[in-house]
Amino acid sequence: MFSLGLYGAYTDSYYKFEDYYYPTDSYKDAWRGWDVGLRYTLHLGTAFIKNERTDVYLWAFSGYTSRSLAYDKTNIYRDSLNYSIKALSIGGIIGFRYFISEHVGLFEEVRLSREIFLDGGVTCNIPAKMK
Repeated sequence: MFSLGLYGAYTDSYYKFEDYYYPTDSYKDAWRGWDVGLRYTLHLGTAFIKNERTDVYLWAFSGYTSRSLAYDKTNIYRDSLNYSIKALSIGGIIGFRYFISEHVGLFEEVRLSREIFLDGGVTCNIPAKMK
């Protein structure tokens, strides 16, 4: 019912603004960074749902975040907007997982840290001992 694990994430995105009347005012800012830490999971699926393919879980995480915003230097009219975040991070997640086979499943999660995130995807269950 309880598990402990590692997590890691890398972010690489940008914001692009195009001004067609004044092209020199256009810019593209880059946002990059990473997160690492520990996650603590409590699986509640067996307590509430009597289906082995279904899992409801809560997890908390604690770790370290390092991110930075680099402004586009081609726009000469903008001030220096570069900044970085280096901080400890904590948060929580509630999730639902359904296994479509013995080892592959789908999941949906709501995350709360500095912002609220909704995500989903594919999960794999690797057994401790292969049959």
